[in-house]
Amino acid sequence: MKNDPLNSIFQWMQDFALRAGRIALLHQKDAVDIGKPEYQGSSKEGSVKTIADDIIQELFLAELYKQFPEISINVEEDTPLTTLFKDKRFLPKPNKSAGSLSNYIIHLDPIDGTFTYISKKKEFSVGLALSDKNFNFTHSVIYSPAIKRIFTASPESFSIHDLDKRVIKYPQNQSSKVIYEKRIFSEQGRALVANLGFTVIRPPSAHLAIVYTALRKSAGFLYGGSNPHDGMIPAAFAKAVGVEPTNIYGKKLGKHSFRLFKKEDRYIKLHRIPSVCYLSCTDDKKKKIFEILSDKKNIDSEYLRRFAEYET
Repeated sequence: MKNDPLNSIFQWMQDFALRAGRIALLHQKDAVDIGKPEYQGSSKEGSVKTIADDIIQELFLAELYKQFPEISINVEEDTPLTTLFKDKRFLPKPNKSAGSLSNYIIHLDPIDGTFTYISKKKEFSVGLALSDKNFNFTHSVIYSPAIKRIFTASPESFSIHDLDKRVIKYPQNQSSKVIYEKRIFSEQGRALVANLGFTVIRPPSAHLAIVYTALRKSAGFLYGGSNPHDGMIPAAFAKAVGVEPTNIYGKKLGKHSFRLFKKEDRYIKLHRIPSVCYLSCTDDKKKKIFEILSDKKNIDSEYLRRFAEYET
């Protein structure tokens, strides 16, 4: 229905992603790492940030507050306009009509694959998603401006277009040997997965790695301690194509997978998800991968130290 507020914001998300992509491309040639205050002195890829991240997020928050002020936010950066959303709207509110945007959260990753971005490579994206407050992700918008592809999904359908609005079709019978992985396998675990015939590499962009997994261009994406904006923004797209996100035990992700915390009294944020796994390989290979994950000797030490206790 045209007047459905979810359809309105979904269309706005797509329009915004295209504009954000243009901003990202404009700034890529001069992009440098300005770092994140909370990672001061860190060399980790997760600490990388650029001016374009802040520009895109501030534009997003300004327009969102003007057009859809009742919705809650989950964004990556701590930019000034997050204070517009500093009340507790992130938490569920009772007695709201089913279609009210106050029941929903919009998620933004202004540039996913920032390390790839500042390296002047193509595999980065702008990502947006919509979920309810029980973290059922229903809408995805992933735009890869350098590759010129936009991937979208809603409860009604999913689509892949280029900038000329031409529909792109990917064959569904592909059999990839690539698994994208971050902070899940130990060296022993990685070797055991390699023995199954897979090549395990780090993802240049979490969003694109998940999209490629859903489309069978890669066999899997496994991420320990993923920020929700990394591991879940493409979830609606992946599910629409038939790939369900799980934890390392093969259990579907749901409300139990998400924890809240308050950030400096400004607004409610989400903790990292202990683990996110998307697998599109054969059922037999999935079973063997989960068997490998069942042995702690095959698991990354950082995951065991920081995230394992929160798995349910």
